[in-house]
Amino acid sequence: MGVRIGRALAAMMLCGALAIGLGACGSSNASDANGSANGSANSSQTSGDSSKKSEQSGKSDSDGSATTTDGSDSASTSSDASGSGDASASAAPVDITGTYEFSDFGKDCTKDCKITVTVKDGMISAVMSDDFGEYPYWYGTVDSASIAKTGKWTSKADPKSAQGRKVAKSEFGSEDSTKEFTYDAKAKSINFDLKFYVRVNHVKAKLVG
Repeated sequence: MGVRIGRALAAMMLCGALAIGLGACGSSNASDANGSANGSANSSQTSGDSSKKSEQSGKSDSDGSATTTDGSDSASTSSDASGSGDASASAAPVDITGTYEFSDFGKDCTKDCKITVTVKDGMISAVMSDDFGEYPYWYGTVDSASIAKTGKWTSKADPKSAQGRKVAKSEFGSEDSTKEFTYDAKAKSINFDLKFYVRVNHVKAKLVG
């Protein structure tokens, strides 16, 4: 009797152990099976999505190539337009070589007052004169390209040249390092402000030769 009970207990313990082991193996196999099933399902879904994406990318690529072609056409058109715009915008340098004079000083002058402006070799000089003598006022650069674009330029004084040194020694020579000049192509005149002590005369020297 005791032997039978011992065998029964041993059998029960063995079955319990096997049940636990099989349960673990069963759950592992089940999860593996589920994983395989899910993996295959996901894989098929992924491959399906990939095929859809490849189809969509194919469509977008074809559409994109068409868009790119249109863009390149518009870019070339805009490039041609900008090129023609630049060509029309660029103007040839203006040659204002010559001698200009201004003598309308009104009451500021007693006798024979005049300003002679000479443009030569890319430089501009302005000399005041009256019945007592001549007084160099300015000697500096001429920017023909700026004149062509805006009708005016900023002249830079040249104090190291012979004429520049005369301006520096002159009683009425300008002490400015730069001076603004305007060229009136219609009137053929060079305009600038002449600072004379505390007064400013608006000079409009017209071409005389």
